[in-house]
Amino acid sequence: MKKYKITNQDMTTYADCKWEIDVKKEIAIPGNTLCSDQVFHFYDSPEIAVLLNPIFYNYKNYRMWEIDGDEVSHDGLKGGSKWQTLVREVPVPIIAPEKKIQIAILLTYKIAKCTIPEWNKWADAYLSGDDRSAGILVGLSFAWAESAARTVWTAWTESAESAETIRIILKEIVDIIKGE
Repeated sequence: MKKYKITNQDMTTYADCKWEIDVKKEIAIPGNTLCSDQVFHFYDSPEIAVLLNPIFYNYKNYRMWEIDGDEVSHDGLKGGSKWQTLVREVPVPIIAPEKKIQIAILLTYKIAKCTIPEWNKWADAYLSGDDRSAGILVGLSFAWAESAARTVWTAWTESAESAETIRIILKEIVDIIKGE
């Protein structure tokens, strides 16, 4: 299983769990509940880890790792495994400002289902390249990380969106970031 994990610079995660390259860590506690001591977390891509870091960890200066492990649970945003091994460090993706705007627009369309005609007109024009208005760009760029992550979080926790729908939306976000 090729998945991804973020750690602090000192290679620690939640509860000061210390990681080392090529050292298998296992959890013997019964159960597969995410956000508990029953599993280690992982993300499906480095891009999703960057997007969701502000709501799950909010690490300011972190490292990104490719991991091997099993998958015993997944909620559409992150997965859980009973064992993991850090395989290698990978570059932390840098998300360009225009990509952040596209992500914010996608989330507003797909999750918030915006019905403000003026905003929708601007968003369509932005996506087509016809209007890259500075005022709106500055506002969206400034708040993008937390608001984008919180929008996905809200969709996952409070809306009728299924885990599979959230995974599809996250795939679209990864495609935007990668330019696909």
